[in-house]
Amino acid sequence: MMVLTVLTYVFLSFFLGTFLIGLCTKVIDLGLVATYFGLNILPDFYAKSIVFLCGLLIILVCLRYIQSLVITQEKSIKCPQGKVSITFTAIEDMIKKILEDKKEISRVRPKITVRKKGIEISIRSDLNAEVNLIDLANEIQETIENKLHRLFGEKEEIRVKIKIRKISFGGSKIEEDEPEIPFRSYNY
Repeated sequence: MMVLTVLTYVFLSFFLGTFLIGLCTKVIDLGLVATYFGLNILPDFYAKSIVFLCGLLIILVCLRYIQSLVITQEKSIKCPQGKVSITFTAIEDMIKKILEDKKEISRVRPKITVRKKGIEISIRSDLNAEVNLIDLANEIQETIENKLHRLFGEKEEIRVKIKIRKISFGGSKIEEDEPEIPFRSYNY
């Protein structure tokens, strides 16, 4: 969604800037533009509908971008001394650090959402080794749940979902005891 927002802003900025420069340098005649819209686009129902839908899409994308700027994604905890807030990006970074030691998975990308029932964590990653998926998933889920229960307290329900995007077994490197000597098998 962020890419669509950035592309919309870039396109609108470029279009608006070019239009204003054209008006100031008298390359674009405002009366001609108004006449064109009045004669060609506004009487045609389909053209008017397309212009309306494009305007609506631009407004919705702009509102979504403003919403993402205004609403910070964080979890608040009430303490006797006051309120403590932790952002989702901090929690996601913590999950990445927890899981980076595991050699079985790589490219870990957690996403946190808050539901009415509690916190839902969706982890997307690649599988690098032949392991029992159920055991690996249980181990990861228990580790993350224990860490987050210590962080938030036991009252929060934490659900961890794991999505394996790619399985690659052939990429494992075999460690050799002695280093490879260059030109060892070179024949004279």
